[in-house]
Amino acid sequence: MKYFLLIIVGSVLANKKDIDFSNGDCKEIKIEKATMSSEWDENMGAEMALDEDPATFCHSKLEKNPWFMASFKKSEVGDVVIYNAYHSCCYEQLDRATVTISDSVGNKHKCGVVQTEPIDDNSDQIYFIDCKGHTATSMKIELPGEKYLHMLEVKVFKKCEKKEEKDKKQGGGKCGAALTFCDGACKHIHMCSGGH
Repeated sequence: MKYFLLIIVGSVLANKKDIDFSNGDCKEIKIEKATMSSEWDENMGAEMALDEDPATFCHSKLEKNPWFMASFKKSEVGDVVIYNAYHSCCYEQLDRATVTISDSVGNKHKCGVVQTEPIDDNSDQIYFIDCKGHTATSMKIELPGEKYLHMLEVKVFKKCEKKEEKDKKQGGGKCGAALTFCDGACKHIHMCSGGH
């Protein structure tokens, strides 16, 4: 089973070289430490979701309520951005994951729930979960049920007015969870002009 999984992932991620890991003009919050509830393999730990390498990813074992947790200096959190790929294969390994942030005294704020769906073209999927500028020192992504948790990359950004918000003020429509409004249409963020 492990060998089969690696064959699938390697074949699909081979051409994933053009992912833009920025979030417009928003400043990234540096993640100081990341952990997971478990690791499928020693090369699939939480740190693999922080390296900006499209060929690596974090992947848990099959378990109940797998989670990923990151800690950082006290910040007003805007977006938690989760990048994934090959959802025509394994979209359920992130679907319905809850994103929560916490401060140093244990106050928690539920930012939102990731909603994924299968697609046909093996496109990268990018999910923006808005934490509304709440102050926090840690972030947790937890997937309910007996499942694997899989993510290509995870970023945390400070609250700011992003390009898609400016576009929406100029008449842009509402886009789905995996898309952003730019250049007059809903697109994957790495397809927008200027990388935004």
